[in-house]
Amino acid sequence: MMDARTAAQRLGFPPEACARFAAMDAARTKETAHVEEPVRAAESAHLVESARMVDPSHLAEQVYVDESAHMGKSARMVDPSRLAEPVQAAEAMREVGPALQLPADAAGLLEYCGVAERDRVEILAARPDAGRDPEWWALISALVGSLEREMEAPLPSTGHTAWPVVPESSTAVGMWAWAWALLANVPPLLEVHRRRGVPEAVSRATVGALGGVMGSHREIYGRSGVGLMPLWGPPLRFRGADYEIGRHSFTRTQLGLGDGVAGHLLMVHVPPTGPLDPAVSEQSIAAAARLFPQWYPDEPLYGFVCPSWLLDPQLAEYLPADSNILTFQRRFTILPLLPPSTPYEGDHELMRLALQLDPPEGALTAEDLDRIPQDTTLQRAFVRHLRDGRHFHLRIGLRQLA
Repeated sequence: MMDARTAAQRLGFPPEACARFAAMDAARTKETAHVEEPVRAAESAHLVESARMVDPSHLAEQVYVDESAHMGKSARMVDPSRLAEPVQAAEAMREVGPALQLPADAAGLLEYCGVAERDRVEILAARPDAGRDPEWWALISALVGSLEREMEAPLPSTGHTAWPVVPESSTAVGMWAWAWALLANVPPLLEVHRRRGVPEAVSRATVGALGGVMGSHREIYGRSGVGLMPLWGPPLRFRGADYEIGRHSFTRTQLGLGDGVAGHLLMVHVPPTGPLDPAVSEQSIAAAARLFPQWYPDEPLYGFVCPSWLLDPQLAEYLPADSNILTFQRRFTILPLLPPSTPYEGDHELMRLALQLDPPEGALTAEDLDRIPQDTTLQRAFVRHLRDGRHFHLRIGLRQLA
């Protein structure tokens, strides 16, 4: 199969995205090498002593496959009685980490994931094929491999980077490619949910993010697919790190204080699914505080963290004190502002997530502001704030468990 870096280059991805895919391939290669080392030893033994039978106790040590090498499946020992010769052992080892297989019942899984009928029709028509679409197949394989390697891993204190957006010139297969990567991981994800005791309603709501992303993509970019949207949250959901419970979704997050993991938090997100009603919000947070210790008892919770434009205190200049947004703000201790990566970082986030508009590449111009509707308080506040030469910011809030 084509390597992911070459595939990304051929498809016109920028250099940083190509490097990211190369890193995914490198991780997969390292994992494969870890699995294949005993295979090579077994093959060598066969060449030297082809007539000898292998000592089963020795073979059992050779063919032990750990959890990471088996793509997130339970570690197991291969039955030595089935492996009379080293070559047979090698063949058994090669079954570990199979090539990408897209789900056979894709239509059923798409419906389970809350995908609208229109989008189901289009994504099924754009199903990738290894022979016809080798570049996209290689990239989907890299993304699925990353989901499998990181299955159930919490968000590290060092953070998480969204999947690369696809070039605007991408075909329909490319626009839907990342959705296929997420869909391929639904069956193992649901198995994790069952093992952890996650209710069916929570599982459905969690994977329903796929349908939501497709709807937002169409609303913001005017095109079907998911490829133009920076996918930050969906990969976390489809690897078992993020769950939707009521009004909010929550990401299992490691708390780092400079010397490894110091504790665990739940990162609170506010999906764009309607009003941020204070009572509904509190019910969601209370449910998360109760359920996560049951599902992940080895991750004792300190509290909640929320990085969001919703926590920008500047919004108080434009919104009523009893508004849902300011009520939500008051439930967190807002940390001091860190220097943003660009002056307009928060503007872009608010424009994309709150106004459901596609932000420009750089700073917003007067012409950009002229095109923003002025129907809501938030729309008017956004335009006025930027016309005054100011910027909105992403802020981080903390909240301890009650």
